[in-house]
Amino acid sequence: MSNDVRSIAILNPVMPMPEFQFFQVVKVRSTKEFGTIVGMWYVQTEDQRHHWSYRLVGVQTKPNLWWSGEALRSMQR
Repeated sequence: MSNDVRSIAILNPVMPMPEFQFFQVVKVRSTKEFGTIVGMWYVQTEDQRHHWSYRLVGVQTKPNLWWSGEALRSMQR
């Protein structure tokens, strides 16, 4: 197990890994705001689609919203 605070353990090997990491700075595509990921939530819908959502701090427009991965852009290049 890594001591890196940004890594998470996935106990289900079938579950896809998240696109982003904890404490990663991302840009919200629609609002052009920057935020830091402080929470992740994984959902599998009834039609077997998989979806990661992310909670951000630093976003003023909708601070209590869980953002989909498609709505975010990584600032790491």
